[in-house]
Amino acid sequence: MGALVKTVNLTKVYPNGVRANDAINISVEEGKIVGIIGPNGAGKTTLIRQILGLLRPTEGRIEILGEDISKRPGIIRDNIGYCPQGILYFPSLTVKETVEFALKFKGLKKEELSQKIDKVLR
Repeated sequence: MGALVKTVNLTKVYPNGVRANDAINISVEEGKIVGIIGPNGAGKTTLIRQILGLLRPTEGRIEILGEDISKRPGIIRDNIGYCPQGILYFPSLTVKETVEFALKFKGLKKEELSQKIDKVLR
């Protein structure tokens, strides 16, 4: 199998002219762990937002499992889980409700929910 996540000349230039990413080429293979480090303002968050499909690149291409996300954006939701920096939970929800919320957010259909919830809780 090729790269799970791959960027090709990924570039983001904001309307004010700030160049957050400039021709980034990354290839993440199966079984590898990657850390993205750098000072504040280096473009780390912009890179992640582009990979997650939350921010459109100015130039370049992003592939998930060999598929261009601009042509098949659903592949992101189907294959990537994302936990933002900081604690994101709702203390008023039970564990089961929290799992259900996360699965709904991920786009699971109603008929798949109870089976998946049970699996996750086990």
